[in-house]
Amino acid sequence: MKQVTSLIAQVKKKDVLIKNIDWDSNPEEFSYKTSQNATEQLHDVTSVKEFGVYNESRYVSALVNIDRSSNQNSKLTSYRRAVFTEERLFLKEVLIGEASLYRYKSGNLFRYFFTLENNEGNYEQLVFKRFIPEGTTIKVNERYKQQLTNILKCESVSATDIKAVKYEKNSLVALFKKYNTCVDPEKVYVEDNKSKVAFHISLRPGLKSSSLEFIDSGIFRDISFDFGNMLGVRFGVEAELVLPFNKNKWAFIFEPTYQSFQSDDDTSENTVDYKSIEVPIGLRHYLFLKNSKFYINGGMVLDNPINSSLNGRESTFSSNIMYGVGFVFNEKYGIELRRQSRRDIISRFVGSNGDYFGNFEVILSIQVF
Repeated sequence: MKQVTSLIAQVKKKDVLIKNIDWDSNPEEFSYKTSQNATEQLHDVTSVKEFGVYNESRYVSALVNIDRSSNQNSKLTSYRRAVFTEERLFLKEVLIGEASLYRYKSGNLFRYFFTLENNEGNYEQLVFKRFIPEGTTIKVNERYKQQLTNILKCESVSATDIKAVKYEKNSLVALFKKYNTCVDPEKVYVEDNKSKVAFHISLRPGLKSSSLEFIDSGIFRDISFDFGNMLGVRFGVEAELVLPFNKNKWAFIFEPTYQSFQSDDDTSENTVDYKSIEVPIGLRHYLFLKNSKFYINGGMVLDNPINSSLNGRESTFSSNIMYGVGFVFNEKYGIELRRQSRRDIISRFVGSNGDYFGNFEVILSIQVF
């Protein structure tokens, strides 16, 4: 729960504790408590005028005309005009000023709305629609540019500026800021600075316990040899892309890693010299605590051997699955326990298998960027 300011029943303002789930799509309702020990209550778009989380987001309840035409190529209509329906929605505040910008998102549907300071409460959709007339290619209704021409009238906003503006957040915000600054250079305008992708780089050394079994079977042979379990080092560099929704709980990970497995027995006919660059690619989910966080992750490992062989057979590209749990302290230092499924490192040799199994990894991490 986080503290919010909301106008309950469109009459009075209250400070309450809201269940903040950092909505990706615009919510239809939200739950809150008046205190930590109070009963949880629910409000929807019909029962409040606005609600928000301090320093994070603000939503207003607005009766609007919205065009819900699909933007997917397979679902485009054949006609140019927008078809509006009247709905009461929570619109997310993007930029507040003389001309204010709001966003509505529902799944893959994005719509932007504006209102002027002297006409507050009247929210109008900026119209952008892709359509495909019969027998022709996809065309675009960019009526929003004419709407912006009509409302953003100030000497610093040129026709070239409006012609170049795209129907996306950053482009629209830049234009609205330019207009608002032109109207009143001294006024400070409130902007939603959330929804930014975070990117991190971490060094990830560690220890890896792995095993390898060679199997060679055919009509006249049936050979197997277990190289047993070996402890080796691994070193990776992880790139993490934290997604800008659901309170930054989800991230994509990409971690090129060097590892090796080599036989020390010179007397044996079975030899292995296996070195590779593993590239785990996956998804991570965080669970936040006060000054730390736990996570679980999983994904695919793409393995690229480096001049490697097993019993005279050259190692080839292979892949497998990995999964792990980890802990991060002070947003910088971490430790992860990870396992991998089996993979065949000589898969192109018919009748022969080199079953490599990453039994257990202990990975330390330090974020450097």
